[in-house]
Amino acid sequence: MAWFTRVSRFGDVHAVFGQEHYYTCGVACVIMAAFKVHGIRPNTRAFFSEEQILAKARALGMRDDDATRGFKANEIVQLLNDDDLRMPGWRYTIFDADLIPRKIAEKVGVTHRIGPILSVNPVIVDIRWFSDRKQGHALLVDSVRSVFGKTYATVCDPSDAHVHVIELEEAIPAGGGEDYLTRYTGGKPAIGVNLWGKRPLRPAFEPQGRPATFSGTLIWRDLD
Repeated sequence: MAWFTRVSRFGDVHAVFGQEHYYTCGVACVIMAAFKVHGIRPNTRAFFSEEQILAKARALGMRDDDATRGFKANEIVQLLNDDDLRMPGWRYTIFDADLIPRKIAEKVGVTHRIGPILSVNPVIVDIRWFSDRKQGHALLVDSVRSVFGKTYATVCDPSDAHVHVIELEEAIPAGGGEDYLTRYTGGKPAIGVNLWGKRPLRPAFEPQGRPATFSGTLIWRDLD
């Protein structure tokens, strides 16, 4: 397994799972979601390996041997809702991109203080790079904070096994007639320190200098 412990600038501890294959960012997010929803509780299984989740994908008829693509949003939702994970209610919605900051905050919930958060409601988001809109990457957001007059999302990125803190902003004009939200570059130095585990020798994605944006796809858990 490729688990890592990170400490954010807000004094919170985040467990991040580093994806083990080029195409398994979605699988890694499923693994992180299970751990973050359940935590460490008696008689509750919170840890899964990539092979265990991939085996479930195969049983559901999904391909897991094609390194040219990852799992689609509907496939990730199927895996999240698997009975063995014991956290039903996952679904996905495709929003207009300019609504994503608001929807992330709405689905995760906003914490108005600094310090540890004991219970989280994570979401999974999809990003795309301007240089290749077909290339997507799944990230998990496990907390949103409103401090010092700004709102921040804590992003667990399986490609570099780091935590990235980004400011959630309204969409603003970008060049070429496109709109973008807060630019996300997974290759930037992350906020936090490594307390456990060894980083991947080569991140699955190396987008330095390649601006990315949220695509509008949001995978979230309906608790109602």
